[in-house]
Amino acid sequence: SQHLATDRGLSPHTVRAYSADLRLLAVHTDDPRAVTLTTLRTWLADMADDGTAASSIQRRVACVRGFFAWAVREGFLDGDPALRLVAPKRARRLPKVLSHGEIDDVMASASTRLAESDDPLAARDRAIVELLYSSGLRISELTSIKIRDVDAEQRTVRVMGKGAKERSVPMGAPAANAVAAWL
Repeated sequence: SQHLATDRGLSPHTVRAYSADLRLLAVHTDDPRAVTLTTLRTWLADMADDGTAASSIQRRVACVRGFFAWAVREGFLDGDPALRLVAPKRARRLPKVLSHGEIDDVMASASTRLAESDDPLAARDRAIVELLYSSGLRISELTSIKIRDVDAEQRTVRVMGKGAKERSVPMGAPAANAVAAWL
């Protein structure tokens, strides 16, 4: 667990999920040194037959690949049985998005509220809506933005994305104006 959290930088949620996945594998086999590619494929097939979601199976494949690679690297095993283990393909679903009309309604509502009030929360809300709309930020990225992350001159925002990767995203003029009004 400590290796996953500190060395690989995985979230506590992922560490818990990986721990549970390894416990499931332990139930399937008594000795990790006796695990073969066939053992792993049978384990995955049993999960698929039981109705386990493809996304869960993919996570478990990633987990056992990482575990066996670590065990080989640390000298606990001579060979990696998960080296050629392939996860099932998962159907990619498109995210649900608002229609143009719905976006216009949200933007009009935020504009009306801002125009009718000197409330700083209204200005903040307008900046939030404008940033989400113009920059395509994830909610988690938006909530972690600090004032120092906003470059008003370049009209960019520096955000920490998935996997603790930093990226710079452009913001449109209305978003830049809304952020400036809030600040």
